[in-house]
Amino acid sequence: MLDATPKTNSCPYGLTMRNQTDTVAVSIEARTIRKVRIRILPFILILYIVAFLDRINIGFAALTMNAELGITSQQFGFLVGLTTMITHVSASVTLARLGPCS
Repeated sequence: MLDATPKTNSCPYGLTMRNQTDTVAVSIEARTIRKVRIRILPFILILYIVAFLDRINIGFAALTMNAELGITSQQFGFLVGLTTMITHVSASVTLARLGPCS
């Protein structure tokens, strides 16, 4: 008669090989999440604050630039949106061509 359950070898401490593998995987996952929290999340927070300040500065620049350039607020908004779109698309194309850093 065939047994459908996988055969596992006994290991010290009463764990099977399968349980040790799962324990190692959980340990690696916990270390990875801890590294992300410590290293990447503060950096993302700083980038978010800088992007927010940049958006505020565009609004303050519009107060004086509109009169000096002789454009309306709608034209200024269109130009800012167009510039943002062009820079985002060009950055995405560049990253797609270069590939991920290794």
